Amino acid sequence: MTRESLSTASAVVLVGILFGCRSFTETPPGPEPPRAAGEPVTATRAAQQVDLAPSFQIPQAAEGAISHTPAVVFTADGRRLVTATSEGELVVFDARTREILQRLRLPRQGTDRVAVDPDGQIAVWALAGGGAAVIDIPGSRVTVVEEAPEVESLVLSSDGRLVALSRRNEIEVRDAASFELRARLPGHATLVTGLAWSADRKLLASVDQDGRLLVHDAATGNTLREVRKGSPLHAVAFHPQGQRLAFGGEERKIYELDLANGGEQEISTEEQPYWITCLGYSPDGEHLAVGDESCDIWLYALREKKRVFHQKHHVECWLGTIAWASDNRTFLFGCRPNSHAGKPQVHLALTQAEAARSPQVRASRQALLDAVNREIAALAEDAGERRVLVAYRDGLLSEEDVGWPQSLALTSNIDAQTFELSSAVPTQAFVSFGAQQAASPPLENLPPKLQDLARAHRGVLEQETAKLGRSFNCNPWQIVGK
Repeated sequence: MTRESLSTASAVVLVGILFGCRSFTETPPGPEPPRAAGEPVTATRAAQQVDLAPSFQIPQAAEGAISHTPAVVFTADGRRLVTATSEGELVVFDARTREILQRLRLPRQGTDRVAVDPDGQIAVWALAGGGAAVIDIPGSRVTVVEEAPEVESLVLSSDGRLVALSRRNEIEVRDAASFELRARLPGHATLVTGLAWSADRKLLASVDQDGRLLVHDAATGNTLREVRKGSPLHAVAFHPQGQRLAFGGEERKIYELDLANGGEQEISTEEQPYWITCLGYSPDGEHLAVGDESCDIWLYALREKKRVFHQKHHVECWLGTIAWASDNRTFLFGCRPNSHAGKPQVHLALTQAEAARSPQVRASRQALLDAVNREIAALAEDAGERRVLVAYRDGLLSEEDVGWPQSLALTSNIDAQTFELSSAVPTQAFVSFGAQQAASPPLENLPPKLQDLARAHRGVLEQETAKLGRSFNCNPWQIVGK
């Protein structure tokens, strides 16, 4: 992965404000409660209900290479995570230990359209140049290769028996194992952009470039419900109980349709800054995870119709899939390239936060904190040196936070599009309208006896961050308190 220059990172921040966030605001959380020295700090301390979990790391063949993961699926039994990478590999993890259990490479070039069934038994992968491949995951083999027109989108039913796919405006239902055609579903005049099966596989929903949502009876092909919006739709998902479905797109709103009576409501309580590109209900139906075209992730509590979380997945990717674990609290996203950036890049703030939680960094930080606290205790309450040390300690205590990147100072009037950036913007900075981490004073401002210890700690943090940066990381999130 190539780290961006300072100017490029600044541009990412400014473009995000000017282009994507003109009408979006997020209320910062309240002040944090007091912390004991050395106490780990997580996103929950920033009044957010979601925290970063250890990542699933996929080592790449090339040093520093980063890959998109267009498909991510937790198996229904909760034991495995199946991922598909843009490098043409299926990688299967033990969901508890993060150990890689299996790696299977596609025999020819694939696209970023991949579907994996909830049991992790079968995958269907759209191929470059047209057609698709059917993969027996336990058997580590490709069983069918279809030579046909290009597949635009595809989805497997919950039992893994049927695959629905689209070729431009046409929808086909096929047997997943043999790939034999079962039915063609009419109704769309333009490009079909998203598909979803109901849990009982009786219903198939589709959305298109004209802003049209259709709900089909999968057995008869009849259209049961139709909704039209004024701009393209990209995402659709069924509620686990099947009575409702969520959808959204370039209108930047999230809708929920009641299938029984055709009633419709908005889930999002404010306008999203980017196009909605993927949606996923938690297994218990209490939360809806949302991904967008700029690799931002969102979480809504459905009973309260309230957004409870907003963060970043990677940098300028198109989020296309959501994986929920059976525990109803762990979720992660899959992504593909978009028009902003063809090459994936990590969101450095998350990489640094995860590195800061490693045993090596925590031990180094605790030793440094102990030394800083001893110096603070020896100084008078109003001493300038004491204020510098307290500020430095606050910066150390925020290393595990997943809010704003350290050293980023931003004040903005979004409507007037005026802003100021500090000169210390880190590379690949991301503006999150959440809690701002404390910025540590320069090491040169510390007492000489602490400077060597501080440099050593910074070296340990940089080393652990570099380790994570050499692998592609699937960053899972966990709802706190469930």
